[in-house]
Amino acid sequence: MASGIYKISSITHPDRVYIGSAKDLIIRLRTHLSQFRKGKHINYLLLGHIKKYGIEDLKFEIIEECSIDSLLIREQYFIDSLKPSFNICKKAGNTLGRKWTESARNKRNIKPFIQREKQKEQVNFFKLIAEPILSRQRIGYNKNHYECLICGDIHFQTERYIAKIKCKCQIVFKLGKPKRPKPITIKNGYNVKRKDNTSGYPGITWDRSVNKWRARIKHKGNLLDAGRFQTKEAAHYARQQKLLSMNVPIRPWHS
Repeated sequence: MASGIYKISSITHPDRVYIGSAKDLIIRLRTHLSQFRKGKHINYLLLGHIKKYGIEDLKFEIIEECSIDSLLIREQYFIDSLKPSFNICKKAGNTLGRKWTESARNKRNIKPFIQREKQKEQVNFFKLIAEPILSRQRIGYNKNHYECLICGDIHFQTERYIAKIKCKCQIVFKLGKPKRPKPITIKNGYNVKRKDNTSGYPGITWDRSVNKWRARIKHKGNLLDAGRFQTKEAAHYARQQKLLSMNVPIRPWHS
């Protein structure tokens, strides 16, 4: 197909027009349709119109066929005369024959350059010792011997994978929250006075159902009931007598 000037217009809104130029009009039409379907077109005004009215609302027309040398002149003429609303840039231009300056090239290549430098820095941590040929069946196909320059460990990896990993000596482990220390328990501590107890006596708790002090004994994994009393002193005395009857040694309170 010949080169020329084309127009993309809306059927429901004829005043909404886009003017463009191309060396091959058929290829440019296919490119527009492919980008419209993928939603990756550079013109956000056309994408917004398609999102609201659909791609069927747009109409592609060829205004004029001209040579490649006069594309920009004719495109600028139609932009000035028709004043298209879909054109973001009101000045015709393209990248045909454009020569990039050295500063522009550096800006374009700055991102891949940084990525390559990072990969080089990471690869420098490993040194290629040898490429296994006879021992490929044991180690694995197409794997090399790499030695860590910091700790000296040998890794059997491919060149592509070794540039992405780090040795164990380079990994910094994050310290988590400190664990709470386990409570210190005293074996057979039936007479240890606890500060977190409301009564101040071991094994004596308040029973809300009957509004009395309850005495209990935990012995060999079993919880034994020693009765309920009006005062905590009486409950403690009854608990002491129960321990004596069970032949359990009574320890003095810890201050």
